[in-house]
Amino acid sequence: MIIGVFWDITSRVALEKELVEAKEKAEESGRLKSAFLANMSHEIRTPLNAIVGFSNIIAETQDMEERRGMYKIVETNNERLLSLINEILDMSKIEAGMLELSSKPVNMRVLCGELLNANLFRCPGNVIFSFDGSSPNLVTRTDPNRLFQVFANLITNAFKFTDSGRVTFGYRLDGPNIVCYVEDTGSGIETDKQDKIFDRFVKGNDFAQGTGLGLPICKVLIEKMGGRIGVESAIGRGTKFVFTIPYVPPVNERVGSGNPGRLKTSVRKAGARKAVSGTVTVLVVESEPSDFDLLCDTFGDGIFFVRADSGVEAVTLFEQYRPQLVLLNVAVTDINCAEVAGIIKEVSPGVPVVAFGNSAPTDCYDDFMAVPWSREQVERLFNKYL
Repeated sequence: MIIGVFWDITSRVALEKELVEAKEKAEESGRLKSAFLANMSHEIRTPLNAIVGFSNIIAETQDMEERRGMYKIVETNNERLLSLINEILDMSKIEAGMLELSSKPVNMRVLCGELLNANLFRCPGNVIFSFDGSSPNLVTRTDPNRLFQVFANLITNAFKFTDSGRVTFGYRLDGPNIVCYVEDTGSGIETDKQDKIFDRFVKGNDFAQGTGLGLPICKVLIEKMGGRIGVESAIGRGTKFVFTIPYVPPVNERVGSGNPGRLKTSVRKAGARKAVSGTVTVLVVESEPSDFDLLCDTFGDGIFFVRADSGVEAVTLFEQYRPQLVLLNVAVTDINCAEVAGIIKEVSPGVPVVAFGNSAPTDCYDDFMAVPWSREQVERLFNKYL
């Protein structure tokens, strides 16, 4: 008599295969992260070295022409360093599950006009940078700051890999989605790298500056908005990044003014007035005097800045000066900042309130600005609201 026993180990073999693949993927991720950290040491030290070195020379030289040239170098490296830090902070938020998006009405043509103005000065000399004028006039609900960030990142990449030719961006309506694109006539991306460029710590060109986090961050942002992103490219013929966001036409709705609570009686309704004839008044709720001084020194011409270092003082100074814009640091913790914004909106619905800081529930405010801020960010806000 022969007795045979059989076990179906198909599922076990499949599980072992999955474990091996997961182990290899984890090892590859660890290798890429180690290479990323080593590269970051270089990427951060290089602009820092230029900023420190040329700042010292600027302080010593009396030749104004030389100082202007060196200042431009410092400014360029400052923007590069700020971009690196912002990408690292965004990725940390993503990995910690703390990335939040807002949803508010966005005029796509207005946003693209701001993108065009903000990036014109970064465009290489032999490149024509343009917005596709055939893009329809659309208003949709989405996160304007994150949408701006995705477009800006793709445009910056296009500039980086396009020595001459064109960089064009635009959008079109396709059923329930808005299809956005950034297209260039640059060097192109190798076929075997196109599937990897959205992976973290991977760069399309090992010799290019950057963290290798920009495109992965774009992918996460677009997917959180409910869309998708992809790339079409050929070596020597250029690259086209295409992404979608849902088309959500806004209804006639009023954004809630918050819960004024105990501060409601601190402000009386009155018409807006300017503090100084011929100037625009901006109320800045900021507890750090040096940050306020930097804002004043950078944008003081034609703007009268008033600082409040607490929420209660902000309400009092708003009543006194009737500013045309309020900048509110969400780190000021003596009172709920959303409550302050709600009071201002109840009294003067037309006065924009812009929050700034690490993050904020932007539905409570007209706009949000991440810190550390750049001059271009603030100029864009002032051009938009003043």
